[in-house]
Amino acid sequence: MMPATIGTMGLLQRFINLSPNPTMVTDGSLRILCMNDAVETVLGLPRSLAGRHDHPQGILSPEVVARLAAIEAEVLATGIPFDGHEYLGAFGPGPWRLCIRRLELTAQEAAEIGLPALIVAEMIDISEISESAERERRGRALMASIFESSADAIRLLDLDGNLVLSNAAADRIFDGRPIRNLDGWRDVVPPEKVQEIGDAFARVARGETARIIIGDPPVQFGWGPPRNMDIVMAPVRGPDGKPERILSIWRDVTELRQARLAAEDAALRMTAVLENTMDGVLVVDRDFNVTYLNGPAQRALRDAQPMLGRNLWSVIPGNEERFAHRCREVMATRRAVAFEDQDAASNRWFQVQVAPLGDGLSVFFRDVTKTRLLEENRRNSEKALYRLARLDGLTGLPNRRQFHEALTEALVRARREPDGRAAVLMVDLDNFKPVNDSYGHPVGDRLLQILSGRLRAAVRAGETVARVGGDEFMIVLPRLGSVTEASDLAERIIATLSEPCMIEGIELVVGASIGIALSGSDGETADQLIKAADIALYAAKEGGRGIWRRFEQGMDDRLRERHEIKMGLRRAFRAGELEVHYQPLQDIGTGRVTSCEALVRWPHPTRGMIPPSDFMPVAEESGLIARIGEWVLRTACAEAAGWPDDIALAVNLSVVQFRGGRLPAMVRAALADSGLDPGRLQLEITESVLLDATGHNLETLAALRALGVKIVMDDFGTGYSSLSYLRSFPFDKIKVDRSFIQDLPREEALAIIRAVAIIGRSLSIPTTVEGVETEEQLRMVEQEGFTEAQGFIFSRPMTAQALRDALGVKAGVTAADGGLPGVRTQADAIR
Repeated sequence: MMPATIGTMGLLQRFINLSPNPTMVTDGSLRILCMNDAVETVLGLPRSLAGRHDHPQGILSPEVVARLAAIEAEVLATGIPFDGHEYLGAFGPGPWRLCIRRLELTAQEAAEIGLPALIVAEMIDISEISESAERERRGRALMASIFESSADAIRLLDLDGNLVLSNAAADRIFDGRPIRNLDGWRDVVPPEKVQEIGDAFARVARGETARIIIGDPPVQFGWGPPRNMDIVMAPVRGPDGKPERILSIWRDVTELRQARLAAEDAALRMTAVLENTMDGVLVVDRDFNVTYLNGPAQRALRDAQPMLGRNLWSVIPGNEERFAHRCREVMATRRAVAFEDQDAASNRWFQVQVAPLGDGLSVFFRDVTKTRLLEENRRNSEKALYRLARLDGLTGLPNRRQFHEALTEALVRARREPDGRAAVLMVDLDNFKPVNDSYGHPVGDRLLQILSGRLRAAVRAGETVARVGGDEFMIVLPRLGSVTEASDLAERIIATLSEPCMIEGIELVVGASIGIALSGSDGETADQLIKAADIALYAAKEGGRGIWRRFEQGMDDRLRERHEIKMGLRRAFRAGELEVHYQPLQDIGTGRVTSCEALVRWPHPTRGMIPPSDFMPVAEESGLIARIGEWVLRTACAEAAGWPDDIALAVNLSVVQFRGGRLPAMVRAALADSGLDPGRLQLEITESVLLDATGHNLETLAALRALGVKIVMDDFGTGYSSLSYLRSFPFDKIKVDRSFIQDLPREEALAIIRAVAIIGRSLSIPTTVEGVETEEQLRMVEQEGFTEAQGFIFSRPMTAQALRDALGVKAGVTAADGGLPGVRTQADAIR
């Protein structure tokens, strides 16, 4: 038996050795009887498995072993070969093709090996074939995904133009109205385009590629909005290389075309803007060669030679080295810079802005020579006016405003320091008026200058002496060591001011009276101390002059009188005792009345006419000014509505009226109720309006201006910040403070008047003067260019009836007849 067995198995071994694929022979119980070399070389199984009749259970997973056992049992039982793909995890990532068949043995062969049947299992590695098939499947899926998800419409046509296949984008575009063949184009495009499309189909059928732009104007392909289409058509070739299909790709360029048209339109508009702007504009490339310039640039640079293509610093005026440095800096950092440069040859100044632009630069420049000159003149005028507004023009001492600042600062410092105290001395010259009246203003002015020098010499460094009135001076002692320091200084001042003065050979002797107030005991604020010092000065004068007095509580009679005024004013307003009077403003050249200022008056039943200077401050302090102001405005508007149309109404506004936000509505109501044209109403404010809550008040002024009324700066020149106020709001008129007019013809006052006139002309703001009382003052302001004035020389304030009578005297005409004459000819009667 042994030789026969060996012979049969040897034949099987030789048979399976012929296969390059791993092959095994097992018996009916699935034990391995033999294997070929490929089992070891391909699968890595040891050949020792053969003959030991062991199944490779330690190598294959239990699941795989069970699957193989089931397959072999099926083949053994049925005799039907198995040919399928199986995953054998132990031998690589891919599936294997298993070919398992049953060997039908002859009786002799079965007897030789002692087995009824054998099974041959061949394993073929098909991982590469599977991967290729998977790649092909994935490729087809990717192409299908691209085909369906493409934003472009894709249509596959036959050579006659009939639709074969289309994607979702194409379906959306045609929206139930597809072009299914060449004839379908005739329904959607102009006739001339049908021929172009037919020619394109013919070219593609010949193997060429064609491109068609459809939609100028846009074409409605489906039921949706009209579109612009960019169509590319290409042949799809068959195995023989000849075209058998046509692939057309449609791209919707509607928005792109609209954007291009918009960009072209914007470019045209930008070119128009650049050509009409005041700025010169240059564009240069990375080598700083000019690639564009507008007309203003050509004219501003005054270069007759063509500039395109030339180097930038050969055409731009100014310092070449500095200009080139700035431009290279922008090119390197890509950050814009702005600067001013001067062309030394023409003495012109240019304001330049250089900014990065693509690969080059944009250069904007403007000739600002005139602006710089005007600004320099404005600054000089502002400095002069600032200095004159803070200093007394005659003596050079600080004026009331600067003194108030110094006192406020001293009080702040005193509150910070332990036992800190400040003192105020109010000095009034005795017997100065007789000297002034007897020897004239020049002698009086010289006397004031001498006495001012003595006062300045009497105080220490850090102590301020100010001239606050004609013959009134004030002194602030910021660091008072003891009460006697103030009284000792007062005695020294009285002594030095009492010494004779020799002027033009005349010996003049005056004296001084002084009031003293101390911080803490006599007041906490600057105004309180000034008031206390004023009361003490009054007591000194009452005591015989030439002495000093310190404020005492018993000196507050004037305070009680002020209280009486306040209470009486409330009663008078409730009882309707207040009156509105009007003072005309007149054209200096023609004598015609241009406007009338409304002024409130209080005829007291027992005290007579109370000056506004006595009760208006009380009205502001008590808050009654808001109600009085509204009443004055309504009354004056109603009165002015009956005046000729060429006469305006001026009404003063208090800073108190700007609080609360009711002012614009109140003015609107007064205009509506009276029917007065808003253009005839002039609202006058002082700088205190801009000092108090400036931001809010500027908004209120803007709201008032929006009503159509005029805004006037009153008492101009009394504040050191007046010029800055002119920049903060566009005033319709400037009224010069009467104090400057009253000081005419002194040269210092004339200088201020002249400066205001220049400022008004520079800013194109009309200017007027108030407080004109003499022919000499009138002549001087007229010489300085003022065309409108107000003052007693023309008329004192008068009642509404008196004004109506004055306007109607002699003429009896209306504005439409040529206007009314001025009231200056009736000055005597009006006064």
